[in-house]
Amino acid sequence: MAPPRVLARRTAYRGRHFDLEVLDLEGPGGDRYRRDVVRHPGSAVVLPLTDAGEVVLLRQYRVAVGRWIWEAPAGTLEPGERPEVCARRELEEEAGLRCRRLRRLVSFYPAPGMTDERMHLYRAEGLRPGRVRRDQGELISRVRVFRPSELAAMVATGRIRDGKTLLGLWCILRLTGDGGPPIMPPPKRRKDS
Repeated sequence: MAPPRVLARRTAYRGRHFDLEVLDLEGPGGDRYRRDVVRHPGSAVVLPLTDAGEVVLLRQYRVAVGRWIWEAPAGTLEPGERPEVCARRELEEEAGLRCRRLRRLVSFYPAPGMTDERMHLYRAEGLRPGRVRRDQGELISRVRVFRPSELAAMVATGRIRDGKTLLGLWCILRLTGDGGPPIMPPPKRRKDS
């Protein structure tokens, strides 16, 4: 099946971190419809792990949902910025931490039904103190270290609801939310012949 054809597009709003584009489309059967798309430059998310295997999260107020939530440090890519540079920058700005090692885990679309944003998820190790430099209006009340068992309980009880953080925890700790076995066991290594 062919993708829809774009008949017209216009930018309805230009924001600090994203734009809103309105698309007039024609489907393969000739039907016409309109879609609103958030155009986003992408972002980086970083899960900081201590040498003891604990995870550092932030308690941040999110205006869109009107509540404080626990989440991993994350931020929008600056023009021309590589995702790994953004991950290191956000780790220091939001959590006051620097890292010796940064490993890319996965890149994903958090909400492809409404935005083209692509998130790049990293694991940070070899943590050491850095300098907090938060953006204006960024409300972070706490930076805290959690044991994996605490995180499993928080997932199971709904205390962690942020999608990027849930995916990150699953990637690094393979949490199911109920403290049970992993959703997906680690892949078995194939023996090369």
